[in-house]
Amino acid sequence: MPAPLESDFNSPPQPTPSKSFFVHLLAIVPFFLLLTLSYRGIDFGIHWDEHHEPAEVTNSLNNGCTLLPGEYIYPGVNYWLTVGTLLPEIYNTVKQVGPDATALQATLVPVVNSEAFLLRLRHVYAFVTGLTAIWIYLTVLVWGGTRLEALVSSLLIATSFEVIYHSRWVAPDSIMMQFGALTLLLLAVAWKKESILALRFAAVAAGLACGTKYPGALLILPVILLVPFLQAPTQGRWWRRLLRCAGLGAIFGLTYLVSTPGTLLQPIVFFQSLLGVWNVYAHGWYGYKVNSGLEHLGKILVYFATAVFSNFWPVAVVLFSFVLIGAWTIIRENIRSVLIVLFFPAIYLLYFSRQETMVVRNYLVVVPFAAFLAGRGIAWLHHRLPSAKARIALATIVAGLLTINLVDQIKAANSIAHRSDTAQFTAELVRYIKQQPDRVFLVSDRLIPVLREQHLWPGPNLRPASGGVQQPFDEYLAYYSETVGLHSLQWPTNRRHSFVAIFGPREVNFDYYTGWFGDDRIVSLSEAFVREMIAHGVQLP
Repeated sequence: MPAPLESDFNSPPQPTPSKSFFVHLLAIVPFFLLLTLSYRGIDFGIHWDEHHEPAEVTNSLNNGCTLLPGEYIYPGVNYWLTVGTLLPEIYNTVKQVGPDATALQATLVPVVNSEAFLLRLRHVYAFVTGLTAIWIYLTVLVWGGTRLEALVSSLLIATSFEVIYHSRWVAPDSIMMQFGALTLLLLAVAWKKESILALRFAAVAAGLACGTKYPGALLILPVILLVPFLQAPTQGRWWRRLLRCAGLGAIFGLTYLVSTPGTLLQPIVFFQSLLGVWNVYAHGWYGYKVNSGLEHLGKILVYFATAVFSNFWPVAVVLFSFVLIGAWTIIRENIRSVLIVLFFPAIYLLYFSRQETMVVRNYLVVVPFAAFLAGRGIAWLHHRLPSAKARIALATIVAGLLTINLVDQIKAANSIAHRSDTAQFTAELVRYIKQQPDRVFLVSDRLIPVLREQHLWPGPNLRPASGGVQQPFDEYLAYYSETVGLHSLQWPTNRRHSFVAIFGPREVNFDYYTGWFGDDRIVSLSEAFVREMIAHGVQLP
């Protein structure tokens, strides 16, 4: 039996993508969609990790405008984004008084530490994050996919709850995700166009990813590994390829050092910062601690399968199944496809599974790869369905799932925009209780007056929590501040269904950021979860 040809394993034949500008312009649709949803909820309150970037700029201003941040918990790209956001004030100050360090410090430090500047910085971070949708759209076209496949892949990113709420944070992970998507695009161009120049630009993108967050350094691996496949064996000896790999490594390293010169200029401070970050991930951090190895890897896979592509786990599971189909088709194509699309996500997630701290924003850089694979999987399945009706049904299902996500994210963004409207959230709680007359609710003392105002207290299925959790009940209703808020360092996170329901602004996935510091809201906890927390020494009101 003859061996199968490589072409037998390729993706299904597809129409050649149009070269018209309009087709490429469609990438703006998911970009603006993601940007609109992000901006709608940009004023979500506080975030416990957003002080780093303003503090770094303040440090450099207080130290004579040295342009060195003075700490390196995160590398320099984040610092330069913050400085770039401050350029209007820098320009005006220099224009008025000249490049005087004392004047710059006196004028700019209050600006950097203001709430208005933080909101502006969030807009910048969200804008850069939004470019991810464009890069993935173009990657699909470069790969040979149709405009619909490209649109679906990018819309998976633009309607993802995980991408949207992370995009609002002044934190490096969504920016690294954007550079990861750009690296993937450039790798696709390098392969499809046999372009060494594109490969060099991919090394630059990987260097910027590392300059955003250190684990982004792993993006250089597929860049270097692709070198032997961009030229026939007769076009150069092995040492020439080795030199080319070294050159790409040098481009990567130089790009990183340009973004983070403090690596060389402040080596002791840099090493101390790096050691602190390493200790956090190697030894666990409060409720985010997990066992390294299979347990951590399993939780990562559960997160991708049940949360990344939708806030509704059944929708997320269906969309993730297309990722698996897409991965299978990539594996059957050729080794180059595997190196470009699968190698980095596999190495990256395996690396993080070896840590004892699980913070899901670290995995965002893999999301564009997953979205690309999902688009591949949908296109492959669509091509092989036996009838037109079946293909129409698949298209309808995918469109329906994306619509569900979009409607949900519009509601989530609106809930943040109206986060001070406590009456609305109370009304949601009232409807929730009325719709479940057969369930018994324990109610905290602080919440009882609210229910009394709504003429629900006393009620046949409502019990005061002060009577103790020994009494039978189905759900425990209380304010977030009097349950999780009082025990945020003890409360375990990274657990699906930690809350039965939440009534308030939806600026984060509380299953994965349970110890969130934000606006107060009303939460419902299951009877089993309450008893588990009490067994761990957590006293509830």
